[in-house]
Amino acid sequence: MDEIFIKETTWGEKKDGIISMLFDPIYRSMLGSDEGMPLVEFIVSIIMDKSLDEVKGKVKHLSKELLKKHYKDMDSHVDVLLDYNGVKIIVEMNSKKAMLDRNYIYLFKVASGALKSGDTTYSNIKSTILVNFNNTNKSQKNFIDICYLKNQDYETVTKVIKVLNVNIAKALDKRYNCLNEFEKKMAIICRILTATKLSDLKKETDCFMTKEESKNFINRAKELSSDDEMVTMFDQENMHEMIRNTELKEAHESGIEQGSKETAIDIAKNMIKIGLTNEQIIETTKLSIAEVDKLRKED
Repeated sequence: MDEIFIKETTWGEKKDGIISMLFDPIYRSMLGSDEGMPLVEFIVSIIMDKSLDEVKGKVKHLSKELLKKHYKDMDSHVDVLLDYNGVKIIVEMNSKKAMLDRNYIYLFKVASGALKSGDTTYSNIKSTILVNFNNTNKSQKNFIDICYLKNQDYETVTKVIKVLNVNIAKALDKRYNCLNEFEKKMAIICRILTATKLSDLKKETDCFMTKEESKNFINRAKELSSDDEMVTMFDQENMHEMIRNTELKEAHESGIEQGSKETAIDIAKNMIKIGLTNEQIIETTKLSIAEVDKLRKED
């Protein structure tokens, strides 16, 4: 398990411990709340290269349906969809690489909504921006990759569609020096998203929030981290993560390479029980897709 995950599993042992926003339900609930709007506005001001004063009060939250009674119901919705003067901004937290493909598809879906029926001039098309905060891709070399639609010669076709991939791990690397103010501000966001202490959260939010905004934001984080449903979901996810890591470790140490089919089948059965995909099972056990499918039917 990576360092961030280990910190999260021990959050409750500290007096000012909280569940970080790396946990999707916390992230969605925080950014989808009134208390989280100052953070949302700060993100928009960075992305749009505007002062915070220019952005204040002008950001519309288009995904308020995220604030549901049951947090588990939020999984079928986009994390955060915003509107700033007609520009649509999607802000996603990603814990799996597969989420990136989903986000790119959703980006074009949102962008297509800018086309008005009967408009033949297309002069009013606004930009659509996708911001991916990635806690998945440590191989990403840059802290922030800015991407546009390009042709085979790597020439930019249009800047109406824009993607920012933010490598959270890079922002937390003390050896990394931010290149400019843009990166410094984005690093603040990353530290907020990964904070597991109220004191750390306060330190970062004080950089751009008023005292009242910071207080409300922190109280909301504390409230969510103490919510019974949220804590149960968080504990279950951590338990599944630890089981997955244990199973994967045992698989590599079990001598599958020596041809132990029985061991491979036993491990595959356990991996099926904890919800791993066929690709993960096949990669670990070297069983065929037919063998894995047969085990799923027997389960």
